[in-house]
Parts: sequence; structure tokens; C-alpha cells
Amino acid sequence: MMDEMSSLDVYYAMKELRGLQGGKIQKIYQRDRKLRIQIYAQGDSYDLMLEPGRIYVSRYDRKGPIKPPNFCMFLRKYLRNETIREVNQHKFDRIIEIHTGENTLVCELFGKGNFVLLDGDGKIIQPLEIQNWSQRKIVSGEKYKYPPTGRDPRKLGSREFGRFVDTDKEIVRKIARDLNLGGRWAEEACFRAGIDKSKHGKDLDDAEINRLRKSIELLLKSGGNPGIYFQDEKMEAAVPFHLKKFGDMDFESRETFNRALDDYFSELEKKEIEDEVEEKKEEQVSRVRRIKEEQEEAEEKWSEKQEKSEKKANLIYENYSLVDDILSGIQKAMSSDISWDEVKDRIREEDTPQARAVEEINEDEGTIVVCIEGEDLELDFRRSVEENAESFYETKKKAKDKIEKIKDKKKEIIQKERSLKKKDKGDFAGSEKKRGKPQENIEIKEEEGWYKKYRWFRTSQDFLVVAGKSANQNEELVKKKAEDDDIIIHTEIEGSPFTLIKTGDRDVTPLAIREASEFCASFSKAWKRGLGSVDVYWVRPGQVSKDAPSGEYIGKGSFMIKGKKNYLKKTELKISIGVKLNRDENEIRVLNGSTQSVRNRADYFISLNPGNVEKDDLAEQIVKKLAEKASPEDKRFVRKIQKEHVKKLIPPGGGILVG
Repeated sequence: MMDEMSSLDVYYAMKELRGLQGGKIQKIYQRDRKLRIQIYAQGDSYDLMLEPGRIYVSRYDRKGPIKPPNFCMFLRKYLRNETIREVNQHKFDRIIEIHTGENTLVCELFGKGNFVLLDGDGKIIQPLEIQNWSQRKIVSGEKYKYPPTGRDPRKLGSREFGRFVDTDKEIVRKIARDLNLGGRWAEEACFRAGIDKSKHGKDLDDAEINRLRKSIELLLKSGGNPGIYFQDEKMEAAVPFHLKKFGDMDFESRETFNRALDDYFSELEKKEIEDEVEEKKEEQVSRVRRIKEEQEEAEEKWSEKQEKSEKKANLIYENYSLVDDILSGIQKAMSSDISWDEVKDRIREEDTPQARAVEEINEDEGTIVVCIEGEDLELDFRRSVEENAESFYETKKKAKDKIEKIKDKKKEIIQKERSLKKKDKGDFAGSEKKRGKPQENIEIKEEEGWYKKYRWFRTSQDFLVVAGKSANQNEELVKKKAEDDDIIIHTEIEGSPFTLIKTGDRDVTPLAIREASEFCASFSKAWKRGLGSVDVYWVRPGQVSKDAPSGEYIGKGSFMIKGKKNYLKKTELKISIGVKLNRDENEIRVLNGSTQSVRNRADYFISLNPGNVEKDDLAEQIVKKLAEKASPEDKRFVRKIQKEHVKKLIPPGGGILVG
């Protein structure tokens, strides 16, 4: 099976690839040690594929990486929109040079090769990998040196060839390695010359040497009828012409050698990616199963705790008098001068239901263990019967909440399991790519996530902030989305959204709280009233309750706050709206948030304060202002924004642009 191209394959491929000369480099993609260069030439768009052992133009569609590697970004900076002046093969080696006006991209396609960007003087600007060899150093600033190479078979005369083959090595190995022909073509040369490939070079007679030299010359001058050989219905090799040693092996012709290489290596790549995806999927499936098992164990543990806590609380009330007598007796002893040792002695000596129920007294911890109906209950003897029962009910409630969260996580895991069963082709789309002049199809992208139905943004430190748009959403956020470590924010005036900072197990920062407070204040009724600032406070979810004082009622979307409120006095009402561009994928996102967060994330942005400009007019002003701020090459993106994309991000009421 042909895993890579030989220098002879590259030699024939280059005869066709020179048609890319004069073309313009549009995009560059990189995945691991593979480059895909999109080139517009002769009225069509082509994908030049470059990786160890392979070079060809592909007509199959592939996905680009979500985040391009640093080397890829570097190449885009120097080569994007540049015209290809020349494409050539260095000597007779697997090294390709792509020359633009000022730079050269050297593509070393052998096993441990590299991609190296050179300046006009041949100095290294940036390599894919820094490499140190005995004879050369691949590092920025060094003069680029080519690796040692074999003999060029095109430049060997008859006498020189005779001296070349005078060796103790097997002749097939000699010409495969030292002439860069590779094993397949070295065997073909021996087969055509009628020579035993395992024969040592020094044992060849003059006639054999002459026949071998001529068969190699013919390999360099052949061509026509390229295609793919098949062995047992599996692809064996892509070739520029027929191989005699393959005899009657199944063969399918292709229009060009490049088409044969594309079909062969694209199918190989597809299989490699599918194998890789399958391997990763198996790892993910194992991980998902492990998490599922852990969740089931946790659910079982918390269910048991919930059941036991409820049982203990019920036992306390069912045996109210007994428990009350025990607690009262201990409390009386505490208020007298009787020592704890004497208390314990008296209990051991008494033959009453109360004394018989006491199992253990831990005076230092303030607890007593009693046995009721075969169940051990640890009670706080400093508290009442009701308070002790309530503590068990509270434990039951916490266990129930934990179980609900585990069930939600299990649903996510089940969905993940289902998605893993779906076939994934990875980065290889499989279908032929549409050719022709590239179309400018800019798409307005929206975020995907549970929070998209609310108001939301990400702080400059990447904390997710979510705010309710209505009383129902306020209720949902506090009751269903708030977790113990999160932060809840509200203003001191009525008509404020409950705003949630999702900490994600991180320590929330003062900056994140300040940015979220600005967002909360701006989407409160303070904006519509035209206020410049408002007091904002934050609390933990455990401080937020629906429990109203006696005789009062708390409406939907409203809550009682218990304990200390942490204030941010005179928080400014200010919101920013911006656009983030993905120029490589022709995508644009419209976003809003605190000024600092939008400044960090957007390419262009505008800020607003409360004012008297109506929402429709304000949205038009924002779109116009963003277009004015955009650079000439980015205006085509920003002009795709409609006022409806912006209008929904403006706080209710009017506003005014402030920069």
C-alpha cells in the first residue's frame, strides 16, 4: 500500500501543479503537521494539500480548525492575498518551494521534514518546528540550508552511473535510497531491466548496468494514463502511468495524476480520520460511562441519606414526649452543678424509657445519641425537639436538591451518549467542493447555549453573566439556574433583573462583580428613568428566599434577601455594543455587555448611556457608527449588520451614543 509519495511521484505531480503559478493565496489552514492552502487560479479555487509524504490538489471539502495554530496565523500574515510567482521541486527531492513576491515557503515533505517561511535573502522568518541537526539549524534568523540529498537520476551519465552502482548493497536498495526513487519505482526499474532486485550492484555486468540505466531514464520520460491500482478491491497505489511489475492488477484510469493522488490520499485521509474519531469516541464513551456510574452511586448515596433523614425527623415527632424528656433532663443537668460523669452514672442506673434510650453523651460537642425504634439519632441537646427535627428535614432537603442536580447531569450524560453514537467524519466532509470564484457569504452567528433566551454576556475574565428579561425568567434563574457558589445581583430600585454570575467553580473576582453590576443596572428601570447611576448589591443564592414575613405576599419574580448585602454604590448605567469578526470563516457576531468586556472581545464597539433617542433611531445610529469605525477591508462585514440585530441588545427605553 502506498502511504507516501516518492521523489519520482513528486516530480510528476509538479508538472501539473505548476498551473497554480500566477494564482492568489486566499486562505491557509493547518492541522498538526498538515497544511491546506486555498489558491484562486485560472478562474477556479483550489486546495493545495501539503503534509509529510504527500502533495496534491484536492477537490474534496474539509472543515477548518476552530482555532488556527500560531504557525498558521503566521503564514496568513505573510502569504495571504499574495500571488504565487513560482512552484518548483528542489533538485530531485521531496522538497517543494512556493515563491511569492517577497517570501518563499519551503515544504519538506519527507518523514522528519518541516515547513519553513523564508525572506527574500533566504533567511528563516519562522519554521513550523525548531530543529537542530548536525549539518543545519532550523531556527528563526538563520540562513536556510537544504538537507543532504541523494543523487539526481536525471544528471547521471553512463560512466557515472556505472561507478554509482558499483556497491556491496542490493541494487534495489541502492537506487531506492541514493537516487531518491523510493522502493516501488526502484523495483519497477529492476523489473523492466530484467534484473534480480536483490543482486548486489558490484555483481552486475555491463549489459545489466546499461539496461538498468535505460529503464530509469524511461521512468523519467514516461507519462500518460495515470490512475489507481487496486489489490483485492482495496487501493494499492496512485501512479502517473502503468507499472509493468503490477501486471494485470486491477486499474482505474483518472484524467490526471493529481486526480488519482486526490482520490487515493483523500480516501486514505478519510479512513485515518474515521479511525482517529472512533478511537476518541471510544475514550469519550468510556469516560461518559464512568461518569454515569459515579452519578448513579452518588444518587444512591443521597437517596439513602434523604430517606434516613426523613425517617429520623419523623421518629422525633412520633416520639415527641420521649425526646423532649431526654433533652429537658440534659438541659436541667447543664444548669445545675452536677458533673457530666455524675449525669452519665445516673442515666446508667435508671431503668426508665428515657434512660434506656440514651446511647452516648458527647458533652464537648453538645450532642447526645439516642436509640429510638432501633435507629440511632444524634441530637443537639442545646436545641429544642422542633429544632432537632428541622435539622434532619433540612438535611433531607439538601439531599433532595443534590439528587435533582444529579438527575439533570444524568440527562446531559444520556444526551452525550446518544450524540456519541452518531457517525462523525471528523474534519473530512467527504463531498466534492464546489469550484469557481469564491462567493462572499457573510453569516451573522448567534451563541448556542441554555442562556441565549435570557440577557447575557461574558465578562473580560470570561465569567458568564445571565439576567432575566421578565418576572418568569427572574424566577427561573434564581430557582433553577443558581448554584451555591454563584453570585446574584440586584439593584436597590424596583424593576431590576435578577442577574446571575455563573462562577463555574472559580473564585469570583471584584472586576467580574463590577462588570455584572453595570449590566444589571443598565437593564433595570433606572435606565428608562434616565438615571446616571444606581446602588447595586450582591448576595449568595442561599440568601435569596420566597419566604415572606407573616401577613405578606411575595409576587412572581420577587424574593426576600436574608443576611448581609454587599453594596456597589452609585454604579454607572452604561452599556456597550460591538462586533466580533471571524474573517477566515466569513462570520460576524453582534454582542453587548459592560464596556470593559466588549472592549476585550469586539473588533469594533460603541457605548451608550440613558437618553432620549428612540430605540429604532438609536439602532440605526449604532450600525452606522460601527461601519464608520471599521477598516476598509472590514466594512463588508459590518455592513451586513441590520438594526434588528442591534435593537434587541439595547436596554428598554431611549439612549444616547457616548463613543
